Amino acid sequence: MAHEENNENLSPEELKYRDLAHRGDDYFKIELYRWALHYYKLAEAMPGYGDTLQDKIALTRDKLRKETRSILTVLIVAAVVIVLVWLFS
Repeated sequence: MAHEENNENLSPEELKYRDLAHRGDDYFKIELYRWALHYYKLAEAMPGYGDTLQDKIALTRDKLRKETRSILTVLIVAAVVIVLVWLFS
């Protein structure tokens, strides 16, 4: 795995937190922002790790907003083209 580190001295909670945060990072890298946000939120919800991922969560939400806006723009343009083709045919 790409995230091999010396984990011998870590508590089970720390291991779980790191695993969830790394999964979020992996999904973010391949631009699956919804899954990245999911794993970041799971990691953040663990007791003792409260605000450690706020920057990553904010960046991921921003990327999701931009992605959603792009998809809606494409759908609106496609709908307008379909209507125009239908009207002029």
